[in-house]
Amino acid sequence: MQIVVAAYGSRGDVEPCAAVALELLRRDHDVRMAVPPNLLGFIESAGLAGVAYGPDSREEWNPGSDLVRNIAPRMQNPISADPQRPFVGALTLELPTDTDDEVLSWISAGTPPIYFGLGSTPITSPADTFAMISAACAQLGERVLICCGPNDATTIEHSDHVKVVDAVNHSAIFPTCRAVVHHGGAGTTAAGLRAGIPTLILWLWLDQPLWAAAMQQLEVGFGRRFSDTSVETLVADLRLLLSPQYAVQAHEIAVRMTKPAESLAKAADLLEETARQGW
Repeated sequence: MQIVVAAYGSRGDVEPCAAVALELLRRDHDVRMAVPPNLLGFIESAGLAGVAYGPDSREEWNPGSDLVRNIAPRMQNPISADPQRPFVGALTLELPTDTDDEVLSWISAGTPPIYFGLGSTPITSPADTFAMISAACAQLGERVLICCGPNDATTIEHSDHVKVVDAVNHSAIFPTCRAVVHHGGAGTTAAGLRAGIPTLILWLWLDQPLWAAAMQQLEVGFGRRFSDTSVETLVADLRLLLSPQYAVQAHEIAVRMTKPAESLAKAADLLEETARQGW
């Protein structure tokens, strides 16, 4: 079959669609993707043919919207099962990065670190944010792996307890960490759950407070608005997050998570069936 997969947004929005597209390609379908121009290189690096459409999705990024604060309380109930929208599980490519071996070597040289990452989210004052993270972890005597993404990390002071990289393969790195702190993207949230480690979500907008509420409901973590975070709140939050009950519950949830390959196979099966029915 000839299949076109269109996706728009950040990498976190595009990657699940790319994962399914790649699975369909493996099944000998003729697959093309349409993505924002800034993510064309990403899908091509995954082995997919693509075409750019629409504006650069980074230009659409506006986390200051008050809409999130208005609707977030209404989004905290879990999504119920719907036979018209079958659940397949989180979809991911699990792509390796150039820094994975280096990061794993650093992790093995000491105690398991806390992972901090904000995905593809640009932040206003990266130097202040990274300094806050470093100071909080230093107070707790914890090592920290910071994934800076698109943010400038050149101003970070080099310390023995801090490792900074642009990106990592979540599926390879998260299981070696004590906990994960991130922005609340769906893909990162799922990766943390699959790794069986507690989660702190420092959310900014859109669906991120929903995932923070879900972590609290599952008793594997909790969330806080990113703009309300300080060294003091971060120390308190991390001290609570690293308490035994969260680690135990996170491990129990991990064994119930759908494996990535199973999720992709089920999603591709459903798409093939839909296409055959002529929908």
